[in-house]
Formats: sequence, C-alpha cells, structure tokens
Amino acid sequence: MTEQKSAIVVFSRFLTAAREIHPFIEIQQVQILLEIARKPLSTMKELADATDVALSSISRNLDALGDEHRKGTPGMGLVAKDRDPREPRRMVAWLTPKGKEVVKGLLEAVGPS
Repeated sequence: MTEQKSAIVVFSRFLTAAREIHPFIEIQQVQILLEIARKPLSTMKELADATDVALSSISRNLDALGDEHRKGTPGMGLVAKDRDPREPRRMVAWLTPKGKEVVKGLLEAVGPS
C-alpha cells in the first residue's frame, strides 16, 4: 500500500473512532480533547494558543466536552474544568476518567506511534 493510501486508512480509522465518542463531535472538540490529554491542567488561553482556536470557542467547546452544554443539554462528560489554584482568575481543564478512556481509544485507532 502506498504511503498516501496508508495515511488515508489511518485518518479514516481515527474519524470513525471520533464519531463513536459522539455522533456530532466536531474536529475542533477532538483537537481540544487531545491537547488536554497532552497537557493536563491547561488553561483556556494555553488551549487557544495550542489549537489556534478563539478563546470564546474554547469555552463553548469545553462546555460541550464537559458535563453540561451551555444550553442545559447533557455534555459528553470527557473533560472537567475549575479555577486554577495558582491563579483563581483562570480556568484549567483536565480529562475525566471517561475522557482518558476515549483518548486511549482514539490512539488505539491509529495504531502504534
């Protein structure tokens, strides 16, 4: 199999695994989820800088990835956030146990690194 076809297969497996998290999960949300897995206790600003996503979008996406979406609908329960103990004006985010399992599944879908 060519290198390009191989990459397409891996990407397709990744997208299938992402859709299994939630049928309407957005790529931006997956990107934020993976960044939190890479750097737990990231501030919202750090997430915005690392993902090139606007700070207001980070907040909205963290709500969707958390327990309760902004409109009162259930969230995905993959991340939690709270005030930064070092700087109470900032919020930090981390993976929930469910979030850790989801990230593990995403990584398994693309195979060994």
